[in-house]
Amino acid sequence: MKWFYNLKISRKLITGFSVVIAMTIILSVLTLTKLETLRTMQNEGAVRSSTALNADHARRLPYKMYQVIADAEINRDIPATEKKWNELKKEIDGVFNDLKKDADTDSEKVWVNESQNEINKIISVFEGDMITLLKAERTDENDIVIRNIDERIDELMTRAQPPLRSYSESLIREMNQADLEYDSTAGQIESLSIIISIIVVVVSFVLALFIAKIISAPIQRVVHMIFEMGKAHFGERLRIETQDEIGELARAMDKFSDDLQKSVVGVVHKISEGDTTVRVNVSDDKDEIAPALNRLVETLKELVLESNMLTQAAVEGKLSTRGNISKFNGGFREIVNGVNDTLDAVVKPIQEGSKVLEVMATGDFTPRVVGEYSGDHQIIKNSINKLGESVTRILTDVTEAVQAAASASNQISSSTEEMAAGAQEQTSQTTEVASAV
Repeated sequence: MKWFYNLKISRKLITGFSVVIAMTIILSVLTLTKLETLRTMQNEGAVRSSTALNADHARRLPYKMYQVIADAEINRDIPATEKKWNELKKEIDGVFNDLKKDADTDSEKVWVNESQNEINKIISVFEGDMITLLKAERTDENDIVIRNIDERIDELMTRAQPPLRSYSESLIREMNQADLEYDSTAGQIESLSIIISIIVVVVSFVLALFIAKIISAPIQRVVHMIFEMGKAHFGERLRIETQDEIGELARAMDKFSDDLQKSVVGVVHKISEGDTTVRVNVSDDKDEIAPALNRLVETLKELVLESNMLTQAAVEGKLSTRGNISKFNGGFREIVNGVNDTLDAVVKPIQEGSKVLEVMATGDFTPRVVGEYSGDHQIIKNSINKLGESVTRILTDVTEAVQAAASASNQISSSTEEMAAGAQEQTSQTTEVASAV
């Protein structure tokens, strides 16, 4: 039965219809054969009916002969009698020729011959004996002879009837038997037609269910697998080995799932693990998945290179270096732009703080960091500003101390010379303090 599963769907359907058509043809042939038998039986019945009519006609012939003979005896019109007699002889010859043709059994042939022999004897007696006396002068002696001849003819007519009666009865029996056979054959045809029709219907129904099952069942599996693939479930396989269109579709679906698992899902897993060296082979110029995956890998590789470049620049202190956002699109562009914004947010307070410290390095501690920052940047801003304020306050205190020391030094200089040495020493100490500050 495996060969049927491997047939193409069209051939399955054609095979099923062919079986139904073949059974219908068989039913038709059997019916036509039986109908032909019925037609043959009808023809035979018609022949028997015709034969029966001929037999019945033959049974009436003696009476016709008797009528002609009686008319000849009464009217003595010899020319008219001879004319009627010759016509009747032709009729008798035709009837018995038909009876001989129709007689199909030995008994029927014997009966026909017996009856014809008796009829021929009547003809011989009438033509040989009676017609001569009828032509002669009518006398009592002739009338007596004619009556004797008439009695012989009556005897011959009586002897001619039983064979014809037996022949007719045989025909009737054959006709009755033929009727029974006809009715039996007609009943057989009716029963056979009903039985074969039921068989055709049952086989057609079973065959339709069978073909529908072997077609619909695998299609339902294919549809189920398509729904599973729509849910990104690529682990299911159909494994249908038939050689029809459904088998080809199933193998194509299995191969498609294999390809997706190996070339797409596998590549996506590697990409998710950070592998940017993978590459998907392009099947042909109409392949849309492989080029898209390869473009994704190339974009991720460019993104990694751009990130490494920014990291290296930051390590080397090149804080003005920024990523090239023109090389990317969509979310990747936003990533690079976000890194640039991050660097801007980190570098800006550092740059402003550096400028303020550079000015402070010249001795001017009045500049302050004025940008608005958050988090640690605000802490750096506050620290630099506090440093400036602290240094400014210290310088103010030292300046006031120096000025006070200088004033004290002048007062000591105008005193006595005894105190000159002490004042000189005090001035030196104040100068050292100023220098230290």
